Amino acid sequence: MKNSHVQGALKVLIDNAPALLLGAMIVSFLLSSTVQYFYYTDYVFKNFASPGTTIFMGICVSFLVQAVRFALGVTGAFVFSEGKFWNGMFGVFLSVAVTIWTSFEATHIAAWAGTLHPTDMVKVEAATHFILQFVVWVGLLLEIRLALAVTPQKESTQEEDSQEPEREVLPDNLPKAVTEKLPGTNGTTRTFNLNVANSGK
Repeated sequence: MKNSHVQGALKVLIDNAPALLLGAMIVSFLLSSTVQYFYYTDYVFKNFASPGTTIFMGICVSFLVQAVRFALGVTGAFVFSEGKFWNGMFGVFLSVAVTIWTSFEATHIAAWAGTLHPTDMVKVEAATHFILQFVVWVGLLLEIRLALAVTPQKESTQEEDSQEPEREVLPDNLPKAVTEKLPGTNGTTRTFNLNVANSGK
């Protein structure tokens, strides 16, 4: 009984694997966007303009970068599901390019985080760097895995239904009629005509 419940739960998870991958991808993008927001508002744009403008610019930059990554991931999965391989590979190339830029940015964010803890600057910078690099690159891995999980639908069943069954070709030397004697009669016979149409003709 327990095995059936476990198998049922696993089947539900497998059937919803693309949705789970998409959800994990969104979480990684939200984490990256949050860190970018604090980096741009508390460091890059801190003395650039008024506090309201700084917050607005931090939100716009962080949202724009992760929105681009999300759009590339979703459209890439859709294109691969349509069977357009090279179009999908071009989207993967763009995703890798944006991820490399985000990874380079994460190095600067880690260095900035280290300055916030002067006594443990090296440790904080290293820990922040590893965490951010994991979050950034796992987002790309989830994009690729989502594209692989969404396979194009095959139309083999429709093609099989459209094919007519093969007709059996009968030989030409079949008898045209069968004559038999009726039991209990004085040699009375009856004849059966075999109207067999040869399908090969």
